[in-house]
Formats: sequence, C-alpha cells, structure tokens
Amino acid sequence: MDARGPAIDARPALRRDRARFLELLRVLTPDDWHRPTVCGPWLVRDVVAHVLGDDLSRLSRSRDRYDRSGGGPSGGSSLYALRG
Repeated sequence: MDARGPAIDARPALRRDRARFLELLRVLTPDDWHRPTVCGPWLVRDVVAHVLGDDLSRLSRSRDRYDRSGGGPSGGSSLYALRG
C-alpha cells in the first residue's frame, strides 16, 4: 500500500456529479447565464466555459496525446510569431 492510502475509484461519483451539472445547465434561462457567481467577477457563463475548457484539455491530453508542458506561447507572444 502507498503512503497515501488505498486507491479509491471516484469515477462513479464524478459521473453523478457531471450528470447533475448537465441537468442544471439544461434548465438555465438566458438571464441565468449572466448571473454573478461566488468566483469573483466570473458570471455563470464564465464558469461553464472554464469547465468545458478543462474537459477539452483533458480530452486533448488523453485521447490525442497532446501535451503542452513542452512549451507553447509565452506571455506577450503575438499570433504572427506563433504561426508555423
């Protein structure tokens, strides 16, 4: 056994959590998307975009084997400088 304790499969709980999150998104009104959240200046739409971005990043890393840890644009880089 690892010093952190036994492994726990959290996937079922995460699936339930995501299902409930999607249920909530389905009933949001257009006004709801513009409501403030406890996340500083972020609106509901910003939090949803962040979660979607995390999911797409995870998909890119696991399914497509894409890893940006080897580099990428640095602060202040122009799009022109990044073209291939």
